[in-house]
Amino acid sequence: IHTMRNLMIALGTIGVKPGCTILSIGAVPFDLASGETGSPFFTTISEGSNLMYGLLPEDETIDWWKTQPEEVKSLNFRGEHSLPHALRLFNKFI
Repeated sequence: IHTMRNLMIALGTIGVKPGCTILSIGAVPFDLASGETGSPFFTTISEGSNLMYGLLPEDETIDWWKTQPEEVKSLNFRGEHSLPHALRLFNKFI
């Protein structure tokens, strides 16, 4: 059985510093040698849950998000899960 050993991870955030709000976690496994990719992972995290854990937005990044296309904002700001649940889902994916 061939196992992909590389993982590309992307975080959608409201800030660029440690401790900022995490809106989404995306990832895709891949094989560096062949370029083959596996099934992707994507989930969103509620802003309220971020606040409960002390993760805060930055004003500059809020302004940047306001300039993004509506479909991108609606995808990232869905807030489907609490932070702990989203991390459990991501851990299970890995």
